Amino acid sequence: MKLELGKFEIKDIQFADKSYVENHVLYVNKEEVEALVLEDDKLIGCHLEIAKPGEATRITPVKDVIEPRVKVSGGEIFPGIIGKVSPQVGSGRTHALDGCCVVTVGRIVGFQEGVIDMSGPAAEYCPFSKTYNLCVVIEPKDGLETHVYEKAGRMAGLKVATYLGELVRNLEPDVIETYETKPVFEQAAQYPDLPKIGYIHMLQSQGLLHDTYYYGVDAKQIVPTFMYPTEIMDGAIVSGNCVAPCDKVTTYHHFHNPVIDECYKHHGKDINFMGVILTNENVFLADKERHSDMVAKFCTQFIVLVLMCHSVVNDRVTSTPFLSIYNMPRGRDSRKFHKEIYDGCNLLQVRGLVEFKEGDGMAIADQLQITDKVKNEVLAEYDIEEVFNPRTKNGLLNYEDLAEKPLFYNDREAKQVSRLHELITEEKYKEVCDRMKKAGMRTGVTCLFYGAPGTGKTETVYQLARQTGRYIMEVNVDKIKDKFVGESEKNMRSVFETYRKKVRSMKNAPILLFNEADAIFSKRITNVDHSVDQMNNAIQNIILQEMEKFEGIMIATTNLTTNLDKAFERRFFYKIKFDNPSAEAKSRIWQSMIPELTDAQALHLAKTYDFSGGQIENVSRKQKVNAIINDCDFCFTDIIAYCDEERIGTTTHHRVGF
Repeated sequence: MKLELGKFEIKDIQFADKSYVENHVLYVNKEEVEALVLEDDKLIGCHLEIAKPGEATRITPVKDVIEPRVKVSGGEIFPGIIGKVSPQVGSGRTHALDGCCVVTVGRIVGFQEGVIDMSGPAAEYCPFSKTYNLCVVIEPKDGLETHVYEKAGRMAGLKVATYLGELVRNLEPDVIETYETKPVFEQAAQYPDLPKIGYIHMLQSQGLLHDTYYYGVDAKQIVPTFMYPTEIMDGAIVSGNCVAPCDKVTTYHHFHNPVIDECYKHHGKDINFMGVILTNENVFLADKERHSDMVAKFCTQFIVLVLMCHSVVNDRVTSTPFLSIYNMPRGRDSRKFHKEIYDGCNLLQVRGLVEFKEGDGMAIADQLQITDKVKNEVLAEYDIEEVFNPRTKNGLLNYEDLAEKPLFYNDREAKQVSRLHELITEEKYKEVCDRMKKAGMRTGVTCLFYGAPGTGKTETVYQLARQTGRYIMEVNVDKIKDKFVGESEKNMRSVFETYRKKVRSMKNAPILLFNEADAIFSKRITNVDHSVDQMNNAIQNIILQEMEKFEGIMIATTNLTTNLDKAFERRFFYKIKFDNPSAEAKSRIWQSMIPELTDAQALHLAKTYDFSGGQIENVSRKQKVNAIINDCDFCFTDIIAYCDEERIGTTTHHRVGF
């Protein structure tokens, strides 16, 4: 959500024949505003008074203080109470009368001591002694029930504040401040190296005169939920507090929440402000404990879900090693959380949000992935397509969105990648294509990156794209296959047709990427007995045909080493095998990811642990995560422990005989 808050500095309030704002003065038609308040038949009297800073004036009993605001674009102000609830709340443009407040005052309802002194010793301790206040003094009908009168008083203030806000809808603000919190998974990626901070906001909800309202709903009725800070700036939270000053939190305080203000000041500098987790603060200890536990559980589940969705949306990783998030939930319930995951009864699993990844028809116990439900519903705003990678938009991944990442190759790989890089630079690529066409030869550059997982195949594609300024059209192979006869073949043909359109419409040909394409580049089935085998063969035949006439740049990555179909082997122009890095290369990788390592420590890790680059990254991520959570310094002993955890399940059994 991105909100522009336009502020109009108010230096005075005066009564006039009409209501308007001019030269920092708010002019108010007294009769018109009083008539507006008295539209509520529960009120029989209303009169306005003006209180200015420095005057010998005391305002009491104060029911609420509200800063006048208006939504210029992006929904309506005070959604759920005055305006309609809409997805746009917290975005667009909002105008505010800065330095001016509507103060509702009236006959006692229960025990109230809300006091504003405009001068004197007490004025120093009240922010509203420094604002120009339009006091709305209300008189209720006799015999009204307390809750009815409280609502009438609350609505009177909100209506007047809305009325005054409308006066500046079409005016140009003195200053515009911009506040932005991106969708949570996008926000997580914006500042990946900064600690991710959420504000747990407890709303007072201890009964009549002690309540707070969330989108018009009494906060006693809500459960912990996530919201954007900018929603609060649009009046999504409204005060119903009408009692003693020590308890009173006005609507103005919600507009100007000091915690949110501070978080935004530090956002992007030393923290990544993710948003607000909202909960309530009820009367009974049991209620307080229940909601605190719910918030803690919400945070735990939320962290895990954010990490996994972040991996899909921003890192293009379809599954997450469970051990990489193992240490995220901390505290007394961490063991319970991890056991729930392994037992399949965690709330994220029960609600159909995460699941274990399957391999060869079996669940992989150390790999979690988000479900299709999350992709289609939670991540819907990212335009996730059925065929193309979730990070892409309109089928293309922007090379400018790719972060620079150092890669370390063995000598052979380095030469081959360097040669390919030179070929697909804009100038060389066009020259090669022109000369090949004149010679009557095919111009398509088709490449196969193959080797063990975690050796840098996919990341090499991303870095080549970033360095050469080429977009990527990344194909989600799993989504190609359809249960209906003939649909899979249509999907595959559509991929190549779409790519040809992209090539024709763009200055630089994008890279067509088949990532983790093991299934479609394996050897074709000769004796077809099943419809699935028939479908796979049909898809492969389409790819082979398309590769014969291909124009552009195509790269496929696969973990296959021996099962590659010979027909594909011939059609790939470049074939680069990615081996696990040498000890020297691994040492450089270790130090690039954990700079605190000495040369000796890095070399020790490289020689001791036969890790791929991906595994080294897992260890480095775990070290960083624990450093943030536990606020601890670098410890080499911890790195060793993380390495041992990373190779769990790889211990070789003792063999006898051969």
